[in-house]
Amino acid sequence: MQTDTQPNIPVEQVDSGKVRILAALVNPVGEDQGQERIILANGGLTDVSLANCVLRDAGKHRLAIPAGAETIPAGASVTINLPKGSFALSNKGGEISLLDGQNKLLHRVSYSKAQANVEGRLIYF
Repeated sequence: MQTDTQPNIPVEQVDSGKVRILAALVNPVGEDQGQERIILANGGLTDVSLANCVLRDAGKHRLAIPAGAETIPAGASVTINLPKGSFALSNKGGEISLLDGQNKLLHRVSYSKAQANVEGRLIYF
């Protein structure tokens, strides 16, 4: 028998040791705007909430974690599609940061122009 209730799975607030920026598509095939994406991974044993967290690019532009990606299940990842005109991942190299609601740095990665040179390739961190 199937029920509509979810098991009571604990959800922790984000811990900088558990959530990582796993990869990014900074140079998609064709137009970049609206096609770039960032993959966040939870290496912990419990679900993690990213409520109030933001992504920040090298130019200090911020993007709130979208509603559908606010919780990352244990051992899983979420893909954040960057809306057109909201956040910029430069093809000349750059930086991506994940910050909590108090602007505490949770994870930061950088990539080079050489890494971003090939269209359509994910950059893994």
